[in-house]
Amino acid sequence: MSQAPAYVLAIVCEAAADREISTILADRVLCREVDWLSPDSLDLHRRWQGLERNTSHVAWREVPALARQRGLKAHGHFGGEPGAPDAWAARLALLVLKEAQPDAVLLIRDSDGQTERGIGLKQARADRPWGFPVVLGVAHTKRECWVLAGFHPQTSTEEGALATLGT
Repeated sequence: MSQAPAYVLAIVCEAAADREISTILADRVLCREVDWLSPDSLDLHRRWQGLERNTSHVAWREVPALARQRGLKAHGHFGGEPGAPDAWAARLALLVLKEAQPDAVLLIRDSDGQTERGIGLKQARADRPWGFPVVLGVAHTKRECWVLAGFHPQTSTEEGALATLGT
């Protein structure tokens, strides 16, 4: 008999590689910030998923169809302001995920040089009380930068290579 994790964390991102990088980094933060949590016990405490338990993530490109299937629409302003890029897509994603009742949602996006995307995600997060925390991750300019920024050497060879880059 397997025990369900305490927290369900839903993730919306562009591709499986985005999911992998962002969840690894989020898990690292969890282990650093929660003193009793260790990498070995993470699976007992949280589960990453998409809309449903057997899915790894919700792809941004799937959000409009998922919303249409449920009769959900996202239009109008955000706090009296027009929506920035990705504001309506993020609102739709959050409306879709609200039905699944996750404990938290991560909205992960490459800015692709459009800093306004981060503004749009913030607008959607602030749009209403969602019933769960909404965490935003915007890679500017590419998600690959997260890998470099989050790199921690694990061996003396890696430490040497990192030291060489710093000179």
